[in-house]
Amino acid sequence: LRRLGCRYLQLFVHAPQVKLRYLGLRPTVYPLNRLPFSSGSLLRDTIYSVCADTLELCMHEHYEDCPWREQALYTTDSRNQMLCGYYAFGETRFPRACLRLIAAGIRMLREGVTIGAWGNISLRDRETGIIYITPSGMAYDTLQPEDVVALTPEGDKVRGDRCPSVETPMHLAIYAARPDCGAVVHTHPIYSTAFSAMGEDIPLFLDEAAQTLGDTVRTAAYALPGSPELAENCVMALGKRANACLLRCHGAVCVGDTLERAFMVSQALESTARIAALIRSMGGTPEPFTPERLAAMDDFMKNRYGQR
Repeated sequence: LRRLGCRYLQLFVHAPQVKLRYLGLRPTVYPLNRLPFSSGSLLRDTIYSVCADTLELCMHEHYEDCPWREQALYTTDSRNQMLCGYYAFGETRFPRACLRLIAAGIRMLREGVTIGAWGNISLRDRETGIIYITPSGMAYDTLQPEDVVALTPEGDKVRGDRCPSVETPMHLAIYAARPDCGAVVHTHPIYSTAFSAMGEDIPLFLDEAAQTLGDTVRTAAYALPGSPELAENCVMALGKRANACLLRCHGAVCVGDTLERAFMVSQALESTARIAALIRSMGGTPEPFTPERLAAMDDFMKNRYGQR
């Protein structure tokens, strides 16, 4: 009877009297070492406790032929159940990275800087060195956590069944050359790509550009997508200071210490490219900041801007 798969019992009694001492289903609960958790929030602690209890109950023999993550937490959406499930058993890095990349892909679509499956996104776990990257040729609004690929800095796959982005060599080369980089966003924005098609650099001529882009946005020499030459050209165009570069006739690459910062760079780049195009359409020429002005802006951002 322990192997009986059922969710409830119904009892039919054909007797004038009956004395029932017990009727119920007693699941077999596997012994687990539950991680201690304290968030300082009663609500979060309660959610954790309920999730862990539910997961343990879902692992009894009635479900043993199904992955426990697929059976757990019916009352929460799939992303919350995945996070709670992983957390209850000590796995947090992979699901969090997956959800962040999925959200970033949807954000690229909403901001209009890519179409379908174009572009790619990655982030680096600074503690483990593992790099998480979007899969090749899959639309961002269809991605699931299991579609994300985890790689070593050398490019060896450690998690995920999908083929990683064809631009993986470029992402790995950027991380190797820029220890300050924690995320890479490759987009196909209209105005920035127009400058890349002309093979022109975008100078720092706006305060927001000087504060965000780091250095002149250079256009990398053309190379085929996914090729080692493109990776090398991209790293050369970025140098040690720039947070963005253009890929000739292709698109833009933006980096940051976090994924959020990389997106800020992406927005500033496209805004700067658009304003540069408007200035040209009005018969003017963007005037690059002098080195002294750039140094003053750098000091302003480091020492006076924001909360202290």
